[in-house]
Amino acid sequence: MVYGSYLAPEYRDFATIERRKRSEDLRKNAIFDSKKRTIGLDLPGINRQVQLKKEQRERDKQRDEAFERAVLKADYLAQLKERDECRLKRALNVEQNIFRSEYQRPEQEREFDLNDPKYVYKFNNFEKTTGPPDGPFALGKDERPMKIAHKKAEMEWEKQLRAQLSENKASKSQQEVADGVEVRRQRELNAKTIAAEKAEDECRKAVRKMTSEINQALAVEQKQTEAAQRQDEAEDNMAEIRNTLYGDFLTETPYVGISSLGSRRVQVDRYKGLLPEERARLKLEQHRQMEEDRRRHQLQQQEQQRWEEKVLAQARLGMLKDRQQGRAERQIREQMAKENRLLALEQEKKRQMFDKHVYTNVPSEAYFSQFNTSTR
Repeated sequence: MVYGSYLAPEYRDFATIERRKRSEDLRKNAIFDSKKRTIGLDLPGINRQVQLKKEQRERDKQRDEAFERAVLKADYLAQLKERDECRLKRALNVEQNIFRSEYQRPEQEREFDLNDPKYVYKFNNFEKTTGPPDGPFALGKDERPMKIAHKKAEMEWEKQLRAQLSENKASKSQQEVADGVEVRRQRELNAKTIAAEKAEDECRKAVRKMTSEINQALAVEQKQTEAAQRQDEAEDNMAEIRNTLYGDFLTETPYVGISSLGSRRVQVDRYKGLLPEERARLKLEQHRQMEEDRRRHQLQQQEQQRWEEKVLAQARLGMLKDRQQGRAERQIREQMAKENRLLALEQEKKRQMFDKHVYTNVPSEAYFSQFNTSTR
């Protein structure tokens, strides 16, 4: 201001206008240029977002590196484990081969004599229980020792066969002698059995005869006893009938049931029903209850009739109110329709007036081009 005070007023005003023009141009460039626009941006927030993005990338990078290290470590451990398994498998195979060579040799097998390539040369030392082997002789190259061995085997076989035949014949003769002895012993035993059965039948017949006599005597005695029991039972029944007829049980007098402890108590074994006074009181009580029930029924019918009349009256009143409300609603709708028609006519007149007298100046392109030209 001190420096400007020495200038002329027109120069000072001109400088002020120019300064405002330059400021306005700079403001336009900052506002209307989308690439250079800075108004409304939160620079600290943007910088903070950029920093967070960098930190996130750093964390992702560290995580990927840690994952790669874990994968490499797992791969290395897997290789070590596979190598140890291969080493253990080789050691087991070596131990298995050593065990087979020491404890599972071919000559230790049970069927080795069937697959022995030198079996032909050992054939002269076969046991007596073994039959003449015909197959293995085809494996030798020299047929003379094989024929000799075969001949010896046939002779030995014939010798054993003759011995077996003689032994079978001797055993058969011994069996026939034993069978004859057994047949004779069985015949003697059958004869003894038949004699014992005859004696047992005679004894059984005697026992049955004695038992029949005893049963007949017992039957006679039982009949006599039953006749005496029936006579006693008939006498007892007659006595019971007389006692019942002449006792208090069958009497029709109801007073025999009154207990000596009071008129309000009865003897159950002698009770014959209600007394005449009790019957009269019971009838009076029944008539009183019937009359009371009739009055209560009449009151209920009267109450039900009053309730029905009240319901009908309320229903009629509700119908009248509904009709009155319907008429009022119709009147309101008619009044609203009338008012809406009047409003529509007024709005139509107003629109026609605006179209004819107010909306006559149509804006041109110059009117729309004046917008968005200043920052103020």
